[in-house]
Amino acid sequence: MSDIARQNPPTDFAGRKVTVVGLGRFGGGAGATRWLVGQGACVTVSDASPPAKLAESIERIRDLDVALHLGGHQEADFIEADLLVLNPAVPDSLPLLA
Repeated sequence: MSDIARQNPPTDFAGRKVTVVGLGRFGGGAGATRWLVGQGACVTVSDASPPAKLAESIERIRDLDVALHLGGHQEADFIEADLLVLNPAVPDSLPLLA
């Protein structure tokens, strides 16, 4: 992602492909996902943890029409996204962010 995109994120999410990186276990990724879907975004959630570790967070978004890619990240989720939303726990050193 360019520095310009980091400084000036889009404000209209309708129809945009957004990947939430890091669903997490504490609600942040679920909250971001819920908000983005409410704004009309097409959301994919990507997390390296397996579904069993994310059960509570998965339950928080179960009613949403989102793609869940859990247990590892898929390169296409990063390359094809218009926007990446990173959970604070996701390290900047994640190779797919380069």
